[in-house]
Amino acid sequence: MLQSRTFTADDFEQAPRGRRLFDLWRAKHPLENTIGPFEVEMDATPDEELLRVANELAALISADYDAILNAIYEHYLRCAEDRFWMKSCEVPRRLRVDQVKGYLRSRSISVRRDPQGAARGSIHLSPQWDPEHGIVLGVVNGRWVPQQS
Repeated sequence: MLQSRTFTADDFEQAPRGRRLFDLWRAKHPLENTIGPFEVEMDATPDEELLRVANELAALISADYDAILNAIYEHYLRCAEDRFWMKSCEVPRRLRVDQVKGYLRSRSISVRRDPQGAARGSIHLSPQWDPEHGIVLGVVNGRWVPQQS
């Protein structure tokens, strides 16, 4: 397990807008973790509340490695029931729990303001077997729970 780091406003830069209709701030360097590097992004200029949520998620990712890996594996097992789908995605159907992280395309921490203005965060994992929807996990009562993508 890697030590969690603490993000400050100086760790973020505004990303080029491109075709997006909104601004996005990204950490200059990803959060390194045993699961792999997590990009960190915010939908507003980093402030105390957004940074608090980002740092809480970063700490939980480092502390709850097994819980996150188990959530990924449960998702994998559901998808692996369809052997034709898994073959089309070029993912074996009999992976062990410790092997699924090798089939993640990307990982990110996303911190957003909800319609009431409160900061909310989640992690997004894009597995090779489900690139369209991915896996979104949030924290409820100190536990990782799947959320709608």
